[in-house]
Amino acid sequence: MAEAERIRQETPLREKELVSAEKVKASQALKVEKIMAGLKGKAEELRAPKEAKEAELVPLQKQLTEVKKVVEVAQTEAALLRERTSKIQDEVDAVKDAHSDCSRSIKEREHEAKDILKFRKEQSKLVADADERLAAIQKEIGSLTQNVSLMRAKAEEARSAMEQENTRGRLIKAVYEASRSGKLSGVHGRLGDLGTINKKYDVAVSTACGRLDNIVVDSTEDAQAVIEFVRKNELGRTTCICLNKINSCRAEMERSVQTPEGAPMLFDLIKASKPEYRVAFFFALQRTLVATDMEQATRIGLQGRTRWRVVTMAGGLIDSSGTMSGGGQQVAKGGMRASQCQYTHEEVRSLVEQYEKENNRLATLRHTRCQLQEGCQLTKKEIAEFEFREKKCEMDIVSLKKQLASYEDRLKVMKVPSLSSGEKTKLKELEKIISSRSNELLKVQSKHQAVEEEIRDLHNQIMNIGGEELKQAKASVEETTKKCEELRRLIKKSSFDIETMEKNSKKAAANAKQAKSEHASTEKALVALKEDHSKLDDKAEKVLNSYNTLKAQMLELDTVLTKLRQKRDDVINEANALKSQEVDLVTEMEERTKSIRKARDDCAKWGNLLLDARKEFKELPHDILHDLRAGDSATVACSDLARKAVQCDLGEADLKLFVREDVDARLLVLEQNLKNLKPDLKSIEEFRQKVSEHKQKLDDYESVHAEREEARRKLDCLRQQRLTEFMDGFSVISLKLKEMYQMITLGGDAELELVDTMDPFSEGINFSVRPPKKSWKQITNLSGGEKTLASLSLVFALHHYRPTPLYFMDEIDAALDFRNVSIIANYIKERTKNAQFIVISLRNHMFELADLLVGIYKTQDVSKSVAICPSAFEVCKPALRNKEHNIEPISQNKRQPAPIEGPPAKRAPTGKENAVTVS
Repeated sequence: MAEAERIRQETPLREKELVSAEKVKASQALKVEKIMAGLKGKAEELRAPKEAKEAELVPLQKQLTEVKKVVEVAQTEAALLRERTSKIQDEVDAVKDAHSDCSRSIKEREHEAKDILKFRKEQSKLVADADERLAAIQKEIGSLTQNVSLMRAKAEEARSAMEQENTRGRLIKAVYEASRSGKLSGVHGRLGDLGTINKKYDVAVSTACGRLDNIVVDSTEDAQAVIEFVRKNELGRTTCICLNKINSCRAEMERSVQTPEGAPMLFDLIKASKPEYRVAFFFALQRTLVATDMEQATRIGLQGRTRWRVVTMAGGLIDSSGTMSGGGQQVAKGGMRASQCQYTHEEVRSLVEQYEKENNRLATLRHTRCQLQEGCQLTKKEIAEFEFREKKCEMDIVSLKKQLASYEDRLKVMKVPSLSSGEKTKLKELEKIISSRSNELLKVQSKHQAVEEEIRDLHNQIMNIGGEELKQAKASVEETTKKCEELRRLIKKSSFDIETMEKNSKKAAANAKQAKSEHASTEKALVALKEDHSKLDDKAEKVLNSYNTLKAQMLELDTVLTKLRQKRDDVINEANALKSQEVDLVTEMEERTKSIRKARDDCAKWGNLLLDARKEFKELPHDILHDLRAGDSATVACSDLARKAVQCDLGEADLKLFVREDVDARLLVLEQNLKNLKPDLKSIEEFRQKVSEHKQKLDDYESVHAEREEARRKLDCLRQQRLTEFMDGFSVISLKLKEMYQMITLGGDAELELVDTMDPFSEGINFSVRPPKKSWKQITNLSGGEKTLASLSLVFALHHYRPTPLYFMDEIDAALDFRNVSIIANYIKERTKNAQFIVISLRNHMFELADLLVGIYKTQDVSKSVAICPSAFEVCKPALRNKEHNIEPISQNKRQPAPIEGPPAKRAPTGKENAVTVS
């Protein structure tokens, strides 16, 4: 501000200085004018000698021009004669130079082509080697990616299992210890630890029962104590099952139920350690059934009259509501054991390290692949460039060789001509003229130059008549002018600087005020932080002491944990041995099951063949077979039991009479005889069957063909009807559109044209418009207002052809001027009495003609609406006019409608209320 005040004080001084400088400038200008007036007589004395010298210069200039013309003509003729020989010689020399340059360029291009070919071959070899390396790396990446994915899934599974085990195991152990020490009462333990189940149902029960981690307690008070203990010690989250609250499930548990297909209930497969725990397992599982696979589970759970909750041995679950779940890379298991984790810390660390190692290797291979791909791309681009350069060199060599041949042909043809004797004589005469007249030209030029110098001196004397006094006066005028301009510039700059400094001072004051407030708040925050820091120091000391205590306890627990791990390893080894025995038994059972299944399949196969044979036996001509058997001794010797077996099933007593070896031998003989038989007795019957089928298909075809023709005829009639109705409506709408557009625009024209008059439904309709005083245009080429008018004219034409009871228009008048808004509003008001129009608008001309105005506004973040009837204002106008003149208004029979807050009441559209404007 001080600097601005100083500049403001200096500004009047500079303005005074400017005024004085202007006065000095005016006085200096008067002085120059006086000097120029006094020197006017001296200039007239020197002007006469100058004019005399200029008159002397005129004949010299004329003589100089004539001599120079003669010399230049002689020089031109001599140059033309010499040029006849020298020009051809220059052309010959130029062709020889071009010939040598062309030969040198050919050698350079050939050498360049060889180098390019060599480089291209080297780069092509590099690309081939890189492609082979890329293929090998890609193959290795494909196999390694699968391994890394498997390793990652396994490592994540082991890590999550370990984390869950740490969290869940810590919570359960803490609850057990608190229960043994007497801190918690009524705690029975984790639900999954209170029973056992066969190992093959482990996945099923872990999937179907989500409450295996719940803690079983006696009462609600015990559950509250457990939850409070878990919350206090920050052990995580848990859920409790209160036995006194689920005793109502015992009646349902003891009720016997018939399951579909005899499927076992998962609840019955669990052996509770105590009878009172059975109700807890029933509460968690309800009547969940166990199926062998998803097909049986779907059949049992969803396809019967009653829906069941079913779980498969593999972990698929079908709920009674119809939802299915399952799949994924891992399934839930180990829910009936206290520990779910199957991995040790060393195994988890080993899996993670192995995964990271393979993942780093995969990343290295991918990086190498990217580098090779980039190198291959660059090399291929270089190869393409080399090929282009090689082709260019070849083309250049061909074109240069052609040029070289043309140069050689031109050198053979070109010859330097010689002058004739007459031309040589004329050239000598011209040289004599040039030499003789050149001396005369030099003399005339010297005289001419001397006279010009005298004239120039006189001119300088005239210009310097005023002397040093005139120069100083002019210089002082120029200096004073510059000083005035500088003062004006400084005054303007001072005013601008003052404004800038005032703005900057205001900003600086505001910033200083803000900085002070921020400084005060920062001081307060710093004091609070210091207090928090002192409190945290006290807490840190307590935490450190508790940490040291817990560390000592952890060392003691580690020894106990080591012993327990040893016991666990022994149990796991025994379980593995039992598991291997179980696997052997399962394998043996599966093999025997396969054998039984194969025998059943063979039995079904031979039964089907027997049924086919019996069917064929019935169709055979038995009279002919009887004659054949009478002539064949082997057939006559055949037993009656064999014929009976062909016709029907034999009993057990009859089957005992057959010898398997004899039956097999007889079967081989019959199969051999069957192969040797050539005639096919079934062909006649098959032919008759095919003929009957052909007749039936032919009848079906005739009926279907007749139906198709009838449908085609109906379709043609409908198409003709559609075309007739469309063309009738199109003609009416076209005429009405023309009328509407002329009425709206006051002189325009509009037209609808069919793109394809033969088939109006294939290509569509063109909408052409001619606004007033303009040419015909498509509607897409019109302005916004013209498009609006054309579209509204079409809407009104459609309304005339087929009226619609309700129209909703959103700011149709946004692009229209006040005249067109009035035209559209009056048309809606007067011409469309058979419809209701709801118009969103912001234009006064539309408001004035509306039957009802609905305004939308917002107060306290709530949208509201106000409905106003404009006709009420017409009623109030006389009263308002009388009020202005202090006259009592005349009472009206009808009550004046007041604005209504909220949505307007629904009213049926009438002939008089056809326009509602919403703003």
